[in-house]
Amino acid sequence: MYAILVATAGTVVAAIATQFEQRGLVPERPPIGVSDFNRLLELDDRVGTINDTFLALAILTGIAFMVWMWRAAKNNEALGRSRARFGPGWAIGGWLIPVANLVIPVLIMQDLWRGADPSIPRGDSRWKIGDRSLLVGFWWGLLLFGRLMILVGNGRVDDPTTLDDLRGGIDLQIVGQLSTLAAAVVGVLVIRAITARQRECLLAQNEQWQQLSTDAPAPPSPPS
Repeated sequence: MYAILVATAGTVVAAIATQFEQRGLVPERPPIGVSDFNRLLELDDRVGTINDTFLALAILTGIAFMVWMWRAAKNNEALGRSRARFGPGWAIGGWLIPVANLVIPVLIMQDLWRGADPSIPRGDSRWKIGDRSLLVGFWWGLLLFGRLMILVGNGRVDDPTTLDDLRGGIDLQIVGQLSTLAAAVVGVLVIRAITARQRECLLAQNEQWQQLSTDAPAPPSPPS
């Protein structure tokens, strides 16, 4: 998954560089020079190609991430975290339901974080009310903000009424791409943090089991 993320991040960087060049070619006042106009058209075609590449990589990244979420949710079940708000299947389905996909994925990620708390014993339902992760919340906020800025920016760039609209749309696209890039970096940190917590939780449960086995009274001796 990390290789796909790096490739996706590379397309975002390429898009940002191209959009910065576009921004510099848009004059403060009309008219636009012929050479600048032609260059803008070339850059627009390049952005389109980059966006197509990004979309393909984003789909692959999304599939890999959903598989990781499903496996992490199954790990939570194996750790004795029962009756979660969303079962492992929602790690995939939660991304595919319009509107609900703005909320369900982050709720699942917070449950994965809570469920991996090594201080809560196996089978203890208090894991559901554990502390939420600021890192997960920050990642989700960056992701949603980035997509919103790109969506609004695309609308202004596709149908500008003034040069200010065009410049403003490109600015929003750049902000959105930067936020998306930051979300990818934070997302890697989230994956590593949850994975590490689940391993730590498993080790803690194994130690608790070994302690219980050691403290258990010895069975009575058979009658002679």
